[in-house]
Amino acid sequence: MLLNDLQIKQELEKTLKGFVGRHRNISEIFLKHANNYKNLIQSIDIDYDELSLERRLLLGAYSTMEYSIESTAPFNPSIIEDSDQSFLAEGEKRVIISFRATGEGHLSSIVFRKGILDGSNNLRMIETHKHIDLPDIIKKKTYDKKRFMKKMEEMHIPKTYSSPFMDSLPDCWLTMPCFSTNFSFRKRSELSIQ
Repeated sequence: MLLNDLQIKQELEKTLKGFVGRHRNISEIFLKHANNYKNLIQSIDIDYDELSLERRLLLGAYSTMEYSIESTAPFNPSIIEDSDQSFLAEGEKRVIISFRATGEGHLSSIVFRKGILDGSNNLRMIETHKHIDLPDIIKKKTYDKKRFMKKMEEMHIPKTYSSPFMDSLPDCWLTMPCFSTNFSFRKRSELSIQ
């Protein structure tokens, strides 16, 4: 916070140059990381919203660590047929491959790639983009019993196995935070939204 505006601009410029070509929108990542410190900054009587965009970007840069997700090794490959089989030569099949990629610090990520199998089962991988983005995680909290039952039928799971636990569930339920091994379900009508 002690740097003046010119120093901030110079440091940010050097930092952004270091990331050129490796990230689709590094500024968005820096701002997201800076926002993680909003309460801390305000707790020392600095108005976060009054900070310049450049100052927030640099703050976010200081708390960002670049990580190579595929630097060590791929493990546990799995392959399925892609639902899009358009524009292929006869005998070719487009596939999706998932695997566990181990990167720096032996941290694992799930990675997806596309490829095309030819008539002799030779695999040609489709070139990946240079940029990798983090997904937006959306947690589904409402569940429908009929959809679960239908999926179990599609998977040919006999009702003798599914009925003991599915029969006791309401038609629709919301997940609730569990703090013990005892699971409980509550009907949507029993919940009050505040």
